[in-house]
Amino acid sequence: MSEILSSLSPVVFMVHMEKHQKSKISSFAFSKTDDPSTKKYFFIIISVLVVISIISFTAWNKARVELTEIHISSEDKQRLGELVLKVASNPRDLKKVYNGFWNVLDKYNSLSAYQLSHLKENMRELFYLPKLFLEDAGNTVKNQSPFKSIERDRLEKYFLQEGFLTEQQVEDDKETMKLIALKKPLKASHGLEIIIEEKRIGEMLQNWNDKEIEKIIDRLFTPLKDSPTAEAGGK
Repeated sequence: MSEILSSLSPVVFMVHMEKHQKSKISSFAFSKTDDPSTKKYFFIIISVLVVISIISFTAWNKARVELTEIHISSEDKQRLGELVLKVASNPRDLKKVYNGFWNVLDKYNSLSAYQLSHLKENMRELFYLPKLFLEDAGNTVKNQSPFKSIERDRLEKYFLQEGFLTEQQVEDDKETMKLIALKKPLKASHGLEIIIEEKRIGEMLQNWNDKEIEKIIDRLFTPLKDSPTAEAGGK
């Protein structure tokens, strides 16, 4: 071995020694990892880290729920839902709806800006339920059979569970769709009766403005003290 090493150049010798040293280190590390006690300690450390992560996530999630959770009575939730559907169907009612909406929310004076924002996002899709109903009415007229889209069904179930819709409202919509399929007149305001036809549905959908609805959502969820939008919305 000494003769072989002496015949090598200094650089080659250094490279050889470095590789040899690394080989010894890796062999040592491998033998340590294979040691049962080392594996046991490694497993304990990983287990502790997992437990800490779970506890931290649970605490964070609980804090997040507490921050966003709003304790509104069932009656007030139903009232808020009615007002949202009313203004979504007829944006001209914004000023009147705004006042009624905040008459309800003002009961909960501990409502934070963060909670209000969360409520707004939670209820956003409710504003689009009338549009989905009109689209389904169009399919009902074409097929002469009551139709309910998967999306409308999903939203009805969600807002029923959340308390912003009632079983009676869902049942009323179901009966209305049946009348549309049979081309029977529907009761309108001022005691009038109308028959919903495909042309009328098309006109109503054409008049639906998603951008305007988004503005209404923003106005409705802005406290009067922060913005004079209620007055502007009534125009």
